Amino acid sequence: MLSFAAMLSDIVENDEDLTLYQPPKPKVIECKGLTYTFTCAFNQFNELNWHGFGKISRARLPVNEGEVRSSLLHIESGGAIPAHKHKGYELTLLLAGDFSDENGHYVAGDFILLDESHHDHSPKTTNGCLCYTVSNAPLHFTQGMSQLFNSIGNIIY
Repeated sequence: MLSFAAMLSDIVENDEDLTLYQPPKPKVIECKGLTYTFTCAFNQFNELNWHGFGKISRARLPVNEGEVRSSLLHIESGGAIPAHKHKGYELTLLLAGDFSDENGHYVAGDFILLDESHHDHSPKTTNGCLCYTVSNAPLHFTQGMSQLFNSIGNIIY
């Protein structure tokens, strides 16, 4: 009967065949001069193409899932998304920062699922936030000048 030490020695004796686990490097995402570091889940998205208006920026993620769209959404400090409702569903994972809307206050790690059964909401952030969103239809803006975007909603969605 082999001792544990002898068994371990036999296992590691031929160390050129051993490949030590190298954890993947974290993904660093930059937007509007801010840097966010995430686990390797985002490593597949090499080039993020940010587009924005005012304090809101979005990077569409290249996920081919039919009508479903996936994005990173960045809202700068003091920013807000105009009041809107959803024609389909929108799943949001808050990655960094915090925001509030008519339904509550959310912090990093929170999941928010909204659909056409929910009333208008207008997410606002004091300190800024970064979200991962998945949706299957454009937003429908309900107040002010932002309603002009409804006519081109399918294009910008």
